[in-house]
Amino acid sequence: MEEINLILNATLEAIFLFENDKCVNANKIALDLFNYSSKEEIINKEISEFINKDSLKNLKYLDDKAIETIISTKEKNKFPTLIKIKDTKLKNKHFKILTVVNLTELKEKDKLLLEQTKMAALGEMIGNIAHQWRQPLSTISTAASGIKMHKELDILTDNIFDESIEAIIRNSKHLSQTIDDFRDFLRGDKKKVKFDIKENLLKNILILEGMLKNQSIELIITCNESIVIKSFPNELTQAFLNIINNSKDAFLDKEIDINERFIFIDIYVKRNKVIIEVKDNADGIKEDIIDKIFEPYFTTKHKDVGTGLGLYMTHKLIEISMHGKIYAKNIEYNYKNKTYKGANFIIELPL
Repeated sequence: MEEINLILNATLEAIFLFENDKCVNANKIALDLFNYSSKEEIINKEISEFINKDSLKNLKYLDDKAIETIISTKEKNKFPTLIKIKDTKLKNKHFKILTVVNLTELKEKDKLLLEQTKMAALGEMIGNIAHQWRQPLSTISTAASGIKMHKELDILTDNIFDESIEAIIRNSKHLSQTIDDFRDFLRGDKKKVKFDIKENLLKNILILEGMLKNQSIELIITCNESIVIKSFPNELTQAFLNIINNSKDAFLDKEIDINERFIFIDIYVKRNKVIIEVKDNADGIKEDIIDKIFEPYFTTKHKDVGTGLGLYMTHKLIEISMHGKIYAKNIEYNYKNKTYKGANFIIELPL
């Protein structure tokens, strides 16, 4: 038993040892994690007293794989964990070893990363609002100045007046709609809803409309059918925006001809999955770093431009929140009888 105690206390994980589904031992980390003062308090307790029944069923179904779940201390204080149960044999006796990793600190770091990402994106958002508002504000100003000038020259006709007022009203509505779009986007998702991917994309891509025009980027969307999923629409929009912003930065960094800047978004269903491909013609990602682009704080941009969090959070949104998959590769393709090279981000989502 002394050898077992040495092994149990030589790890960074909380470990419980069960024989015949009764707890017979635990390391100090396990006692501290569950707020037990001594081993005597946990002896003969069943596994179900530490882990809820649903998690136990999932562990049995997944066959020796770890799962993320919420568990409680003896005072019923809940915290996020990663757990695993392993059947083993020690000195001709059969045991179950329960390992528990406290994810509280990691979850807090994730929240901090998310906040940092939002702060980093705030400048982008303000820039996008400026792009969106510049033309309508210019039109409103021109119309109002025109009315004033015509009035002062005593040449203001009903036709000029009506046209100018109509332009002011139309562009004012556009400004109001822009604010509504940003408000809905920034509000975030609280629960899964059914939505059409293409409709959601077309609505929210307006957030980037000004930037795309300013950088001479042509966005080409292909979706030949209505594809409805139940998920988080704003989180998918955030993923789209991060990828498109990444392409925009690549166009600028590599000084791609302003007359040939394309971003293609293809949406289709394959093998009961929604496939979303976002590709550009910005010459691709260097092969020696393409496997690192989803890592936190990894960036090839100057520190004043890139935080290295955009694609990391995109990965988290797609794979953790939406239970999908995202990866990137370099491709060559033909468009209008010309060959281009670029990065292709592929998102797979369950239907």
